[in-house]
Amino acid sequence: NKVRITTDTEHRDFLNWDMAMLYLIQYTNPTVTLLDDAVATQSIAMLAPSSKSTRFTFDLNGHTLTANIGSAAYFMNMNTTATLYITDNSDRANGQMLIYGAANKEIDGLYVTKGNVVMNGGRIYMENGAVYASNTSCKASAIYLKAGQSLTINGGEIEAKGHRSVYGVFAA
Repeated sequence: NKVRITTDTEHRDFLNWDMAMLYLIQYTNPTVTLLDDAVATQSIAMLAPSSKSTRFTFDLNGHTLTANIGSAAYFMNMNTTATLYITDNSDRANGQMLIYGAANKEIDGLYVTKGNVVMNGGRIYMENGAVYASNTSCKASAIYLKAGQSLTINGGEIEAKGHRSVYGVFAA
């Protein structure tokens, strides 16, 4: 098992990241913990726990979540009033999300349309294949915040790389 979802009353282990995300909506105030390195094979259309949730946590737990989103517009679309906490509770404190996108495509790692993000640890690294000078309208960001949403960084690291118009955090 690579991923665990825990609440105040239960926990459930999943063989992979994609399967855990399918079940996330069933849980109130969950913590999603990586138990091993994991690979996301698809982008998440709406990252949302139960509508009763006020918070949810991703604990990287010293492991790496790798997402090659190709030409998808984003890796995770957060559209909930809950607050997402990103942390790494491992002794090594080297957990990370690695997000890779296609060339000449406008992409975002965590696309926050509603809700707030608090980063307490871990690393989010996003790399766009390339944004060439001929396509200057493309942009890429590790975290994209729509107007009125917030990001609080208490720890951790956000990094984005590409050829042009690539941002660690982009606020609209």
